Amino acid sequence: MEPSVLIARIAGPLFVLIALGVLLNKDHYRAMTSEFLNSPSLIYLSGLFAFVIGMVIVIYSNLWVADWRVAITLIGWLSLIKGVGRIVFPQAVKSNGERLMGKPAFLNVSAIVAMALGLYLTIMAQ
Repeated sequence: MEPSVLIARIAGPLFVLIALGVLLNKDHYRAMTSEFLNSPSLIYLSGLFAFVIGMVIVIYSNLWVADWRVAITLIGWLSLIKGVGRIVFPQAVKSNGERLMGKPAFLNVSAIVAMALGLYLTIMAQ
């Protein structure tokens, strides 16, 4: 199986589940995000995790092509950059996270984007 298809088959349903969780449990996700932003250890560990996932995706699916697989490549690079940011600039992660969580529409918009991306990847990986 092509790596892009495998990654999409995993990431697509995961993004859909995360989006549903956020949309159905906003208060829980706000509380969880607040707890996360107040834990330097969690910011660091999530940075390590994001970096490793990003590297794996970039190594196995770094395809700059004019089709759906470029979405996997972009997800990989964004995850890699997010990991670096969380490891190198944890204070910026905290301040930006607090600023974004102060915007009432942020969770809804994020969940809708994640849902759309998840459905797209799920459909394209068939």
